[in-house]
Amino acid sequence: LNAVGFETDRLKTGTPARVDSRSVDYSVMTPQPSDEDDHWFSFDRAEWNPRESIPCYLTRTTAATHKLIRDNLHLTPKYGGFMTSAGPRYCPSIEDKIVRFSERESHQVFIEPE
Repeated sequence: LNAVGFETDRLKTGTPARVDSRSVDYSVMTPQPSDEDDHWFSFDRAEWNPRESIPCYLTRTTAATHKLIRDNLHLTPKYGGFMTSAGPRYCPSIEDKIVRFSERESHQVFIEPE
């Protein structure tokens, strides 16, 4: 794209970490089921293919989580200084929540199985 005259840049995507689902204890989390009504991203009804929905799960950070994150901020792209980006970010990263909202004792974390 740059070669044909388009200007490009990077935006923050906030791609979450990947975790082996077998290492997660979902029984201690709160299930967050999908909406009962199907919603489609296409106006073409031929593309409306029902699929089994998988619930997300809600958990929360703890004081120990906050300490672990604060002790390792230097390893994160943003606070370690090896990421430069521009643009909005819909949801702050977990390290951003710990830094920007340090007065809070806990933050929500959504687990999204794939």
